[in-house]
Amino acid sequence: REPSSEQFIGWIKDINTSLKENNRYLVIVFDNMDRLPRVKVQELWAAIHTFFSEANYTNITVIVPFDRAHIQNAFQSEDIEDNDGNESKSKPRICYGNDFINKTFDIVFSVPPPILSGWKNYFRDMWKKAFGPDVDADPDVLQIFDKLTQENSPRKIIAFINSFVTLKKTADSSIEDKYIALYIFGREHIAKKPFSQILSPTYLGALEFLYKNDQRMQECMSALYYQLPSNDAMDVIFSNQIKKKKKKKT
Repeated sequence: REPSSEQFIGWIKDINTSLKENNRYLVIVFDNMDRLPRVKVQELWAAIHTFFSEANYTNITVIVPFDRAHIQNAFQSEDIEDNDGNESKSKPRICYGNDFINKTFDIVFSVPPPILSGWKNYFRDMWKKAFGPDVDADPDVLQIFDKLTQENSPRKIIAFINSFVTLKKTADSSIEDKYIALYIFGREHIAKKPFSQILSPTYLGALEFLYKNDQRMQECMSALYYQLPSNDAMDVIFSNQIKKKKKKKT
C-alpha cells in the first residue's frame, strides 16, 4: 500500500533511531537519474527533497549522482526571466534546476569526466572479443573512431563495436571496414537526407579531406543504407533523384 508522506517520514525516522541505537549507518544511493524521462526526474527529485532534505538523519546518508545539464533540462519549464522590473534590460533566465539542486543537497561534489588512458588497447581487446582472437581492428577504423568520437569511454567503445558487428552481418561482404565505421557515425544524417548525405556528407569532421570525394565511400554508404550490393546501390540513389525531378516538372 502506498504510504502517505507523513507515514514514510515516520518510517525513515524509526529506521534512523534503530540504526543509532545499534551504532550502524545506512547509505542510500539513487543512481541512474540521467536515464529517467523528464517527468520521472521531477517526481523523484521532489520526493528526495521532501523526505531527506527537510529532515536531519544522523545515521542515514543519501547520495544522488546526477548530470547537472539533465536536471536543468528536466526543470526547464520552471525557469523564469529576471529583469528586476526594468523592461529595457536584457532578461537573464533564472535556472530553477540549479536552485532546486542548491536547496536539496548539503554538499555537491563536481566529478570530472573519466579519462580513458590506453583506450586503443581496450578497443583492440573488445574487437577481438567480438570478432575472434585472431582478428585485429583495422587501423582506419581506429582512426575514424578516434576522430569522430567526443569521448573515448568504455561504454561508447562497446556500443560502437556492437553496432559494427550488426552491420557486418547484414552488409555486402565487399564493403571495407572503414566504410562501415563511417556509416555508424553518419547514419542519422543519412536517414534524414539520404541523397545529399551520401553524395556530400557533412558529418566527416576532421576526416573530410580523406573521404569527401571518395566515390567508393558513396557506393558503400548507399549500399549500407539501402542494404543492397554495392554495385547496385548508387543506381537507387540516382533513380530516386530522377523520379523526384520528373514529379517536379509534371
